[in-house]
Amino acid sequence: MERVTSWLDLIGMLLVVSAVALAIGALYLPGGVAAGGLGLLLVSWLIDRRRSTQ
Repeated sequence: MERVTSWLDLIGMLLVVSAVALAIGALYLPGGVAAGGLGLLLVSWLIDRRRSTQ
């Protein structure tokens, strides 16, 4: 069951990052690309941090 929760957490985080990047990209395209990249780095960091504490 924990695997399902982990996958749902990952999908949820990626959807949030995508939504923020699209919203910013609608106003300023380079800002949207930057927000998407930073968001993916943040998601990666959160996943690594969670694994190191388990």
